[in-house]
Amino acid sequence: MDDIRRPSTDSIKRFLKRYKRNKDMIRYMCQRRDSLAARIESLRSPGISDMPRGGEHKSKEDLIAEKLDIERRIEKFKARGARFRLEITDVIDTLDNCHEAEVLERYLIDCEDFDEIAAAMGFSERHVVRLYTSAVTKIADLRREPVG
Repeated sequence: MDDIRRPSTDSIKRFLKRYKRNKDMIRYMCQRRDSLAARIESLRSPGISDMPRGGEHKSKEDLIAEKLDIERRIEKFKARGARFRLEITDVIDTLDNCHEAEVLERYLIDCEDFDEIAAAMGFSERHVVRLYTSAVTKIADLRREPVG
């Protein structure tokens, strides 16, 4: 007979927060892309001066190549995010308590804070945290894995 082990709540939380972390990376990469676009727009032809300058300056071509690389990485993160979102919503859909499911979806998918969720649902922040903890525990119980 196979032994059954329950995944720790920490491993479940890491699994569930993948989409949120991925979304943060997309936001960061978009900021970098926008910053590079602004640098590309503001580039002028190099001025000639007899004053010493420090550091290497990137050419317009280097900046454009870097921007294209970042755009490629953003697309890769978006594709990964779509897969993460589907996996996480499938897990959320296994919950039988609609309040727990709503808290998880708002927190993990919509990236809302507990205080925002509490205000929207008409609960105290403490109760929302309880619902979150209860949902994660239930998911850990549902995700039993057979061990060799």
